[in-house]
Amino acid sequence: MSPFGEGGEYLAPVSYPIREILPDRYYLLTCRTQEQMFLLRPSLEVDKIIAEWLIRAQRRYGIVIYAFINMSSHWHLVCRSPGANVDQFVREFQGLLARFVNKHWKRSGTVFPRRYSLEPIQDDEKLIERIVYVLTNPAKANLVDSIDNWPGLSSAPESLHRQSRTFCIFARTAWHKAGRPDDKKPFQEFVRLEVAPPPGWEHLRPAECARRLRELVYAREEELRRERKAQGKKVLGVRRILQASPTDRSAHPKKSPRPLCHASTRELWDEYRAHYAQFLELYRIASKRYRDGETDVAFPPGSFPPWYRGAA
Repeated sequence: MSPFGEGGEYLAPVSYPIREILPDRYYLLTCRTQEQMFLLRPSLEVDKIIAEWLIRAQRRYGIVIYAFINMSSHWHLVCRSPGANVDQFVREFQGLLARFVNKHWKRSGTVFPRRYSLEPIQDDEKLIERIVYVLTNPAKANLVDSIDNWPGLSSAPESLHRQSRTFCIFARTAWHKAGRPDDKKPFQEFVRLEVAPPPGWEHLRPAECARRLRELVYAREEELRRERKAQGKKVLGVRRILQASPTDRSAHPKKSPRPLCHASTRELWDEYRAHYAQFLELYRIASKRYRDGETDVAFPPGSFPPWYRGAA
């Protein structure tokens, strides 16, 4: 069965699409909270929690981050995974983030109900566009006028203004083994959030790289500003953002199908479409053999065997 409709649209499985995770490919990752509640609503403590577990997972799995933003009900990340281990990265980041966010809000229950979205980015031009998309998310959502006003965690200070920020990483296990002493300083380490320059811009001086990206972000924000003015809309503002309850929800939650990929030309999109259709076919063949009991099945690069009850 083809994964594409008659009109060529991608018919992504709703809950569990088959993924191809390759070390040399860029990805846009997104995950939304339970019922799109504001469980990630910016605050000093929530920003610290997100930063700690993002940095921990980044260091452990070697993820290259190009852009990140935490919105009240979801997060976006543009990255590359040299170890092809983005699944492990997200599992650790989200699992611990959910645990400590629940603890912060004094609640229990699910924080992220669905598997995160992973969308391949096919070329450097589209990668820059997706970085700008991530950093202009608050302005696009009519929350603040500019990313510089956004109170939540983002990579904008590093990418646009060359700020080098450190965040506290607390060695909880070692602290507990030491008897949980009152003095926690020996168990704290301050680590930088590492944000890489866009591919193809590595030869630029850091100041020039920041200037170019800043111009693109600010230009897009100006477009959004004009659109709001034409529509008679205003931004929500920082004060009202910070006053929102974690159980509040967006009045207009986003609902849209997952893109097949992000590409700057139709040719690149078609190329990936053909590649992914072939990948799915090879995966289905390998999966059937694996479920039929074969143990030495070779799955396509970037994939892994499905779980099933008969597995050892």
